[in-house]
Amino acid sequence: MVTETWSPSIKVPETLIAMNADPIDQARRLVRDRFPNALAAVLGGSVAAGRATASSDLDIAVLIGDGGKTCRETIRFEGRVVELFIHTRAGLADLFAADVAARRAVLQSVYATGLVLVDAAGEAGRARARAEADLRNGPLALAPEMVETKRYGLTDALDDLADAGDRIERLAVAGFVLSAAADLLCDYHQARAYPTSAAGSGCRGAYWRRTGSVGPPCSKDTCGCARRETRCP
Repeated sequence: MVTETWSPSIKVPETLIAMNADPIDQARRLVRDRFPNALAAVLGGSVAAGRATASSDLDIAVLIGDGGKTCRETIRFEGRVVELFIHTRAGLADLFAADVAARRAVLQSVYATGLVLVDAAGEAGRARARAEADLRNGPLALAPEMVETKRYGLTDALDDLADAGDRIERLAVAGFVLSAAADLLCDYHQARAYPTSAAGSGCRGAYWRRTGSVGPPCSKDTCGCARRETRCP
């Protein structure tokens, strides 16, 4: 006589599956399943840097063909949150230019330091080279009036930090102080390395900071500003 035992099936939550899965393997599966024709895909963030925790999200930049749409999307894949940066070649150039203008090279950092998941015909390598060049050049120099505004904001925040009694308030103000001080310090070093008085501001100054000469009036092939504006300033 054979005795059969019965036990109820237990459904394992997706979040628990995500915590035990290798995030790099998950990123590869996502790109393979959702972007089978991707030209390039790069995994950034804490996972690529080796600092991931069980609940870390995935930051993935995906370069697609020219007929696609440049966009940003947040999804959940196999229980893990994923931030997707999807772009065409032209879209990537625009996003790089926007990050430079905003003085926050977010996408450049992903391409320059991330883990390459897909590299069709060297596309990821070329994107990485452009990202590394932007990071080497650093942000464009601040206008004098902007420097004064940031200095005023920093000194005001330092006074607030000294007077803050609440721990949460101190942390919030300290974060602003760190960001403002880093921005001004970076601008100081940029100004010493590339004095804008020799080249002026705007696109000619950008061209000079990239090439070491004042150069001709800018064009798409020199400073790239034509991708951001209808005509150069």
